[in-house]
Amino acid sequence: MHDETKKLERFSDDLAHEFGNKLFEIQSSIDLARAKGDPASGLDRIERQVRELSGMTRSLLQLSRSEYMKAECVLNDLATVVESLDAVDNPRVSVDIRARPMACIHPELFTIAVSNLVSNALKYSDPETGRVVITVDKRLLTVADNGIGIPAKDLPKVWDRFYKVDDARTYASGHGLGLSIVRVIVEEVHGMRIRMESEVGRGTTVTIEW
Repeated sequence: MHDETKKLERFSDDLAHEFGNKLFEIQSSIDLARAKGDPASGLDRIERQVRELSGMTRSLLQLSRSEYMKAECVLNDLATVVESLDAVDNPRVSVDIRARPMACIHPELFTIAVSNLVSNALKYSDPETGRVVITVDKRLLTVADNGIGIPAKDLPKVWDRFYKVDDARTYASGHGLGLSIVRVIVEEVHGMRIRMESEVGRGTTVTIEW
């Protein structure tokens, strides 16, 4: 019973984190539309974000079940998944498609994982000069930034739940759950591998391999 309680607590934390991120995006779209003096201009983006929130709910519910390791996967072009990310509309984000590998993935969960990596990269990069590059190759996908980097002593801990590098070194607040969710989705759900390389003052690269 104790193990089941811990699983439920973990799921609740993950769900709250993801909902918070998406609700912030929706509120930002509303604020931007109001600032432009044309509230209707943001409706399409808000509608898309609400659909993503609904899909996220379904996907995270799978993570709460003991059989989530058997989540149904679908053969997908990973380059297309990356190209469809909301983040690619950000002028600080660029995409480098070197191949169009096919892999059996759960599209909504995989999108959550990559989106979290990009969000994390932006958070640890200067809002003015920071750049994030998503690269898709035959056997790997990378998310690289030119941000503040992570100290070597912190790298082994970054996948731990609630672990955060010193907030004084970031450009935005966070809950320390994003990378933990990414690791579960990439390694436990999809059976892929994930690793991180970083150098203080030069940036960070996260690689997903399959």
